[in-house]
Amino acid sequence: MDQATPNRAEALVHGIDQLVTLPTIYFEIRRIIESPNSTIMDVSRTISTDPALSAKLLRIVNSPIYAQARPVETLNRAITMLGMAQIHDLTLTASLATSFARIPIGMMDMTRFWRGSVLRATIMQTLAMRSGIRARERSFLQGLLGDIGHLVMYLRIPDSSSVALHLAESTGEPLYLIERRDLGCDFAQVGANLLRVWGLPVGIHDTIGMQCEPEPGQPCALEAALLHIAGAMVWAEQHDTDAGESIPASLWALANLNAACLPAVLAESLEAAEQMLHILNGSMVKAA
Repeated sequence: MDQATPNRAEALVHGIDQLVTLPTIYFEIRRIIESPNSTIMDVSRTISTDPALSAKLLRIVNSPIYAQARPVETLNRAITMLGMAQIHDLTLTASLATSFARIPIGMMDMTRFWRGSVLRATIMQTLAMRSGIRARERSFLQGLLGDIGHLVMYLRIPDSSSVALHLAESTGEPLYLIERRDLGCDFAQVGANLLRVWGLPVGIHDTIGMQCEPEPGQPCALEAALLHIAGAMVWAEQHDTDAGESIPASLWALANLNAACLPAVLAESLEAAEQMLHILNGSMVKAA
């Protein structure tokens, strides 16, 4: 194939909800949060019907990542402090941890994928803070979902996706360019389509869809640039390469950052990812 086509990404996502699903409780919570008549008590009551989810949310809120001055002991207080949007994102995060563990993908290392996703999320959060983004509540979720298109691709076209990955690893050519050329679409386009099907906010799926080649002046361009940098850092950490060499100067300018921040950002983000993976019953053991 000579170039990426939107229809290709849509075709890969079509019917994927039968394979990549989210718990029913997540959609119920989202329905209540989106209702103009809902109250904190309504949301709290619904979350409370799932004890495991309730416990995870409270553990996340009380983790050093959120640095609360005193323990948050009730869902009501957590919702009051963080707001509905943040509670939605944390609920989705906890739900994804459960859903990903159930996906039967023979050719994808799910431990490596989940670890990379959480690390990308914490890097994205750290970069957003350093770049001066004020409304950065969704940065973590944007990072967590940044690579979700590869889940779909390894379910739908595992052999071709694996070949593209090995080619990127052996040649140094960006993976998304290989995917566009050889598979007809890249992981970001597939991921954005999946998140549209799931009904997630535009600011999330547009950021993920634009991450490979952020366009200055476009909505979400700054967030997309940060997500590109975060993805490059995860790739470098997993492959023992230098992320700074793969990130164009134009993206650093768009992000209001420079390559000198990479070591500090990675160190801070690895620590935060360790904490989050522990909460979500994951592991930070580095995949070989």
